[in-house]
Amino acid sequence: MKASISYLLLLLCLSLVNCKPTKKQDNQFTLNGKIIGQDTGTIIIRYVPDSTVVYDTLQIIKGEFVFKGTINEPLRADLNAGNDLNSAVMYIEPGVMNLVLTKDKFATFKLTGSKTQEENELLEKMEEPANKIILSLKEQYAKNNDLINNIPDEAIKKQLEKGNEEIEISIKNALNDKYGIWLGFAKSHPKSFLAPENLVMLEDRSYISFDSLKQIASTLDSLVINSKTGRRMMKYIRIKENTQIGAIAPDFKAVDSNDQSLTLSQFRGKNVVLIELWASWCGPCRQGFPFLKTLHRKYHQKGFEIIAIALGDIDKKTWMSAVKDEGIDNWYNLATQFRQGESLNNNILQNYPFGPIPQSFLIDKEGKIVGKWGFYSKADEDDLDKILDKLLINNTI
Repeated sequence: MKASISYLLLLLCLSLVNCKPTKKQDNQFTLNGKIIGQDTGTIIIRYVPDSTVVYDTLQIIKGEFVFKGTINEPLRADLNAGNDLNSAVMYIEPGVMNLVLTKDKFATFKLTGSKTQEENELLEKMEEPANKIILSLKEQYAKNNDLINNIPDEAIKKQLEKGNEEIEISIKNALNDKYGIWLGFAKSHPKSFLAPENLVMLEDRSYISFDSLKQIASTLDSLVINSKTGRRMMKYIRIKENTQIGAIAPDFKAVDSNDQSLTLSQFRGKNVVLIELWASWCGPCRQGFPFLKTLHRKYHQKGFEIIAIALGDIDKKTWMSAVKDEGIDNWYNLATQFRQGESLNNNILQNYPFGPIPQSFLIDKEGKIVGKWGFYSKADEDDLDKILDKLLINNTI
């Protein structure tokens, strides 16, 4: 109950002007850079303050450069002076910062004046033991796989396969240690702009519950909540809450592959609908289509419809070709945000998750979400078939 109240208070705070910080923030930044071992050349900085990507290129003069710009909050920035050895990722923020780089060793940079970068370095130091263990285990796993593929002795193969099963358990344990560090950091640093992204990843990887995510989010500083990553976290929470089993599925208005208008609400009272999130490049998505086609043939005459929504597909032509190749053009087909070309039906992404895919939502005739799946297993397929039978044949749900 306390977690729910805290979450409601957080949403209320976000909606009120007087909950926003009253102190005007200086949003100018200056990054004074020095490169040891390089006197001339060019260096590029890349950062994304809003929906626009900023690229700025400077001449290096006597080993020095100065980037200036406007940002409202700490942001991740990429610096590059020609190749991977001369590239670095760091957190910049409003104010004056000083950066020291070494030619061909940009990864060892030293940045002062950015609290967020200091926090990131602290977090990386805390993660380091777990990361070393994970790297070592993955290397051993790869070596075992090479031996499994090249050794004819079946007894040795079985030993190696058993060894890899044990390695997988050890990797999972080490990852849990790392996730525990992320969680502890977020709880102890409510003013850190790193917290929202880490919290979402922890919930997405099932290390913390959705209720825990909401509760911890409610403790974060208002500046963090209103930041770019904070807003993304709050959108993630809102979407997940609105697409839980038992919730009324959010409506949307879209244009399908035949240029026909479509809303989810048009099926209310008439059809059971499966929303299937996928993409042409997603192998597991397409592997599930033969089963879904079987269900569509079995239940369509009883009122079953499938709305297939392609997320982040390559382009319209590739998407339409995949629809035809898979033989799903008798479903309702929609697409959003192509990698190349126009974006379509973006309002869908205001209420439904942009991944992971595949992901499915089964909606009954009253518009309520009654089933939710990720990667289909045989048990999931049987579950979906049984629910459809109850909804459309026996009418027992």
